Amino acid sequence: MPDEPDIPPDPPRIPPEPPRRPPRSPGIPPRPRRPSGTPAAPPVREVLTAGFTHDDREAGAQGFAAGGPLDQMEPGAALARFAAEAWDGGLAVLSDDELIGVLAAARRLASWPRRWS
Repeated sequence: MPDEPDIPPDPPRIPPEPPRRPPRSPGIPPRPRRPSGTPAAPPVREVLTAGFTHDDREAGAQGFAAGGPLDQMEPGAALARFAAEAWDGGLAVLSDDELIGVLAAARRLASWPRRWS
């Protein structure tokens, strides 16, 4: 067998660094720790479920807000266009009432084709 070239040994393995916590924002105090052995507080139930107040019509509501014209619009091409514009504009910029209105419009639009079958 011909002489094989010397292959250097593998370098020593370096253990990976432990994951780092993201830095805390200034002004936010650290979360207090519960002493060990202390039972956790029972979970608090929500007083109102999501969208519970959506049917409360607000005077002067605009757009998709509760009671607004787009909130009450029947499913169709016009509602689909307005809902798409709201979705493409970013849901984070909508108020809670507008967000629920857009989601309700999406639900009405999802059932729209079934109307014709």
